[in-house]
This record gives sequence, C-alpha cells and structure tokens, in this order.
Amino acid sequence: MRSVRDLVGVAVAGLTARWSRTLLIMLGPIIGVSAIVAAVGLTESAKGDLQETLAALGDNLIRGEAAASFGADAPTFTEDVVERVNRLTTVEGSTATKAVSGIITTPYEAARSYYTAFPTPVLTADEHFLEVMQVELVSGRWLNSFDQDTAARTAVVGIGLADEFGFREGNRTIKLNDLDYGVVGVV
Repeated sequence: MRSVRDLVGVAVAGLTARWSRTLLIMLGPIIGVSAIVAAVGLTESAKGDLQETLAALGDNLIRGEAAASFGADAPTFTEDVVERVNRLTTVEGSTATKAVSGIITTPYEAARSYYTAFPTPVLTADEHFLEVMQVELVSGRWLNSFDQDTAARTAVVGIGLADEFGFREGNRTIKLNDLDYGVVGVV
C-alpha cells in the first residue's frame, strides 16, 4: 500500500464485502448513545414534571408514607422519624399521623350496628398537627403533651362527625372499641 488512496480503497472494500457485519457494528454505538440520551431526557422531564406539580400545589406540603418490602406486613416509620425530619434545614415543621383500622366509633350503644357497617375513619396525630397542617379548631382544644404523657383517653373529632353525633356543645364522650374517650375539641 503506497498511498492513502489505496488504504481507503481497502477499507471501503472490507466494509462493503461484509455489509451486515458493518451494519451491526455501527448499530451498537447508535443504540448506546440513544439510550443515554433517552435516560437523561426522561430524568430531566420527570424532574420538571415534579417541580411543576409541587408548584401547582401552591404550598410546601410533602407527604411521606412508609413502604413495605415485598411480602412484608404493615410498614411503619421508626419512632424518631419526625425528629429526624425536623433536623433538615429546609423543613419548617412536621407531624406524624396514622390511620387506625378496625376501630368502631359510636356516639352511643344503640348506634353500634350502624357504625359497624359504615365505619368512621380514625386517625391519630401528634400535638403539632394543627400548626403544621394549618388547621383551625372550631371549638375546644387540641391534644397536648399532657394527654400524650398520661395516655389520657381524649379525642378531637371532625366537624362532620361532631354535627352527626351532636358534639358541638358541652362535654361529650365517644366510644372507640367500647372505650369511652372524652371529646375535647372539634376541627
């Protein structure tokens, strides 16, 4: 081979002699580069969608839920999760809530069968719930550290339940699984 022209001629002859092999060799890098471009594009698009969704919410509320691994039962957070979240510099406040299942809520014993068939959702919350969720009390007070420390049987009910049970005026109790809880507030 005496010249560049001879070298190019040999290269072209090799590429055209085995065209399927040449095509497959070229296809590998094309697919690889395309996959990287697609992955970066999807990541950036998802990030943009998330930012748009958070901006559309109009506030800075983020909800976290414990996730179970495959086959595990009842996922829960560790007890110090609220404290750990509050240590983050960008977090203004956090609260812990939990939906409790299997609780029958009745204003009086005669209504037990109705509220067994149509259960009222029961949530537990800590003393910071009102402040973090920016919820106003309609009447009464919220749960406090004394209630928590003494394991007092106190409850705050929603306004719909309060109207249905007639809890708007005076001191009332509500039965949760046959245990009386004092209604101290309405939200």
